[in-house]
Amino acid sequence: MQNETILNKMQKELHSAKAAEHDRKAFLQHINHIKLLCELFLEEDSKPAPSAESAHTSFTEQEIKAMLGEKKSSVIETKPSPTINHDGANGDSIFDF
Repeated sequence: MQNETILNKMQKELHSAKAAEHDRKAFLQHINHIKLLCELFLEEDSKPAPSAESAHTSFTEQEIKAMLGEKKSSVIETKPSPTINHDGANGDSIFDF
């Protein structure tokens, strides 16, 4: 079952690569995704897999999660900016009077 899921993901990336063959950057990104999925099979048969930090890939954690089907969370941390109060001005905008 797990192998079938990985193979389906590889097939999806292959179709995407074919569709993006005129866009070199997108094409190579899909090929890199296929390579990563292939490594999942190869790591099972080889010695202990190298850690993610030592692997020389250009994938972000979000890309890996997206390829493996995990939901991607887009949480953006924002820090509240201090309110400016001087000379009778208030608010965060230059248009606040």
